[in-house]
Amino acid sequence: MLPEFISFAFSIANVHHGFAEVAGLARASKYGLILEFETKYLGLLRLGVKEVGISISEIESVNLKEGWLRTEIVVKARSLRTLTEIPGSHQGQIKLRIPRKEKEVAKHAASMLMLHISEKEINKLKQEADQFANDNLSEAKTKQLP
Repeated sequence: MLPEFISFAFSIANVHHGFAEVAGLARASKYGLILEFETKYLGLLRLGVKEVGISISEIESVNLKEGWLRTEIVVKARSLRTLTEIPGSHQGQIKLRIPRKEKEVAKHAASMLMLHISEKEINKLKQEADQFANDNLSEAKTKQLP
């Protein structure tokens, strides 16, 4: 059984051309992703903690990218509007850098999110197939009537 939610730390690089740093905590669940973060300008000015929720239906994909030096989770949204409140978002996606100690937890979170996205897509396809079958059945019945 999957846990209700999985939390992991993240940061976002190159915010506002390198003048700002973003660090926070992400919580992934079957309903989506909640990003709680703080933006710090020039290492001095803090803007306070902000929370942004992204519904599972607004997420196109979640990919884990593992490299020699860093691990990132790339969240791609279905719309540009979805990520507008998150600093560092670009063309409908956001790259969350994962600290080394959070790597395994982040892997589980990315897998869980993709599983729920896939389940939602399968359910949508089943509904469309059922609707198509019902439409064809009712059309066939009306053609048989004299």
